[in-house]
Parts: sequence; C-alpha cells; structure tokens
Amino acid sequence: MDRLSQILPRVLQSKGLKQHADAALVLHRAQAWISENLPAMRTAVTAQSMQEDGTLLLECGNPAAAQECLSALPHLKIFLREECGFLPVRTIRLVRTRKHA
Repeated sequence: MDRLSQILPRVLQSKGLKQHADAALVLHRAQAWISENLPAMRTAVTAQSMQEDGTLLLECGNPAAAQECLSALPHLKIFLREECGFLPVRTIRLVRTRKHA
C-alpha cells in the first residue's frame, strides 16, 4: 500500500503543480524560520515568492528590518537547503515594500 507522501508528489507532477507546491513549502518554511529566529522581524519581513531560478524574495517593511535581516540570510539559506533540498534556494533577495498612498 502506497503512502500519501509517495502518492501526492506523483499526482501533483501529473497535474503540473509540483513546482508550485514545492515553492509554497519553501515560502512556508522560510516564514516559520523568520518567526522563530527573528521574532522582532516577524511582521516586518515576509517570504514573498520563490522564483524559477532559485531566488527567494523576502519583502521588508522598513530599512531597519532589512539591515537586521541581512546578517541572518546565510543561516536561512542553510536551513532551507537542509529542509527543502528538493527545490534549491540559490539566492535570497530582500525587496522593500512599497507603501501605497
């Protein structure tokens, strides 16, 4: 009898959704890591998207959050490589949130 962990990837692949599901998992794990390791940045830094070239985009609410988060990015990258080796994170880029008037 097959396990769900074996069936789900095959079904997602057949429907063309595996890359999207993998990217969503990377975003979820990145946000959880930020919440746990940078609790003060929990609301200021959010995992925005995973690009096809392996770039994880993090959205920052202010320059201070970006500066503090910058030093933690190598640790996040190592964590994601260990947790989500199926979808390699090559780079992590910080993007400033634009406020709409």
